[in-house]
This record gives sequence, C-alpha cells and structure tokens, in this order.
Amino acid sequence: MIIPRYIARSVLTSVAGISTLLLAVLVSNRFVNYLAEAVSGQFSGEGILVLLLLKLPAYLGQMLPLALMLAILMVFGRLYRDQEMFVFFSSGIGPGRLAGIVLGISVPVTLLVALLILVVGPWSSEREYSIKAAERATAALRMISSGRFTELAGGRGIFYVERLSEGEQRLENVFVARVLRQREGSTPRIGVISTREALLSRDADTGDYFVVMDQGHRYEGVPGQGDFRIVNFDRYAVRVQEQAATPKVKRESLGSGELWQRGGPKDIAELQWRLSIIISTPLLALLAVPLGRTRQRQGRFARILPGLFAYIVYVNLLGVARVWVEDGRIPGFVGLWWVHLLLLAAVLVLLPGRFGWDRLREQWRTA
Repeated sequence: MIIPRYIARSVLTSVAGISTLLLAVLVSNRFVNYLAEAVSGQFSGEGILVLLLLKLPAYLGQMLPLALMLAILMVFGRLYRDQEMFVFFSSGIGPGRLAGIVLGISVPVTLLVALLILVVGPWSSEREYSIKAAERATAALRMISSGRFTELAGGRGIFYVERLSEGEQRLENVFVARVLRQREGSTPRIGVISTREALLSRDADTGDYFVVMDQGHRYEGVPGQGDFRIVNFDRYAVRVQEQAATPKVKRESLGSGELWQRGGPKDIAELQWRLSIIISTPLLALLAVPLGRTRQRQGRFARILPGLFAYIVYVNLLGVARVWVEDGRIPGFVGLWWVHLLLLAAVLVLLPGRFGWDRLREQWRTA
C-alpha cells in the first residue's frame, strides 16, 4: 500500500494546487467583469463579493476534472523523469495496477464534483440570479449622488440632487423632469418639479422607491407653448425605482429532478451536461495514465500539451452534442453519451498500446 498512497498523496496535492490556480484565474476574470458593472451602478460592493462566492462551486466543479488530469500528467512525468516509475514496474505494478490506482484516486474527486454539480451548483445559481435581480432593482438608488443627474424608473425622466444628508436619505434642492402621458402623435408634455427638501422612502406594500418632496412647485406644459400650468404643493412623491422583478428562472438554477420531470430537449441537454462533467472525471483520469508516459530525457511537463489538446477536443465534442440535443437533431437517449464512449474507447486502445508495444518489440528483437 506504500506506492498507491505515495501516488495518491502526490496527485491530490497537485490537484489542490492546480485547482487553486485555475480558480484564481476564473475568479479574477469574473471580478473584473463585475467591477465594470459596479462602476456603472448595476452592482454594489457587497453584491460583488456575494456573487463571487456563489460562483465558486460552479467553477470548482467544472475545473476539477481538468485539474485531476493535469495533476496525474505532472506526477507521472516526475515519476518517469526520476526513474521511480521503473522501480514500480519492477515491483510488479503494471499499467493495469496504475489504472486501478488512478481510478481509486478519482473516486473522491468524482463524488465532490457530483456534489458541486448536482446539489450546490443549482442552489448557488438560483441565489445568484435572485441577487442580480435585487441589485439591478436598486441600481438607480445607488446612482443618486450630489450634483449628478439620475434616470427615473422606465427611463421617462431624470432628477437632480444638489446635496445629500442624513445617511443619503434626505435630499436638498431637488429638480425632477418627467415626460407625461400624451396621446399618440401629439407633442409630449413635460412636467418639471422643484423643491428645497425631499426624503427617499420605500413603500411597504409595493416595495417601490419614491422621492417624497415637501413644499415645492410643479410646472407642466408643452415646450415652446405658453399654456404652462404652475402648481404649488405641500407634498409630492415621484417613483424613482420599481420593485425588483421576479428573476427569470434559468435551467442552470433548476434541480436535476425538476429537469428530468420537464423533459424538454434543452432540459435533457442541461441534465446530461451535468452528468457529463461527473463522468468525465474518472475518464480523463484514466486517459492521463497512457498519456503520462514520458521518455527519460523528457521533462515532467512534456505531456501537458497533448493532455490539454485531448481535453479541448473532448469538451468541444460535448458542446457540439449538447447543441444537437437542444436543437432536436439527435434523440435524447443518444445525447452526449457517444462522446464518452469515444473517450473510453481511446483509453482502452491507448492504455495497452502505450505499455504493450515496447514489450512486443523487445520480444521480437530477442526472438
């Protein structure tokens, strides 16, 4: 058991390092995108942090199969370079035993991927869409600042605030301009409101946000015409942001059981895609066994490029099969399974081929 433990410890340590690196790259890229949206006022600083944390399970579940394959390629490359693999061969550990060791290492990783993809992933996606809807619903409120024009709900007007006070709830010297309802084909009427003080509040029943103005003036009319109407008011409320709309349900946020019950082509494609990520974990690990064999003068990273190429081809074929299922070009029972069968066939051909041809060649030379 010393050798399997040694290989497992080396592989799992490399998986942790590679996953951390890949996760940092993906999170950094997503953080830049969220930061750009935060600058435009769509997200708050706290919202960005929560969204990044919710992205971690999906990212980790998708990258673990690749991280496991790369870790095996790196560890096997080092073992071949340091002549340790040949010591294993002389101890009776052949390619079949190596494949069994790798398959055993992939079991806990596969279970973790299944947990992230089938359970945690849909939940985090549902929370992500809800938070995005809530953040966008209050985007206009975050854009309220001193000396800045802000668009009203529905884009039917703007308002301007000279100064904010009392925790940005009380507004001073407010100017509001709105396009009023008019008949089709007629010149739109403009309503202009000005007041010295206003209060930002939220309606408890509807959830809409209003600017409630006290002791102001309202001017209404058509620009260029002299029939303006001037009204003095004690209190007037203008809605600046509607209640957050119910987030649209996306398939990424649906549970696997619900996808199965819906049974549409896109639902089946999404379900098979999740299962494909899980199935790919042991298959890619087994593929790394024959691909990881290196020559004595080759470095530990010599087989990384062929491994990445095989992974890219495999994932692209899965993507093509997913589109075909969504479009109804192939039936659901065929689905994405044929891609896994191709990879399994490649493993069954390469595994004895990479380790067996040398023995046949040596036997032929000594005969």
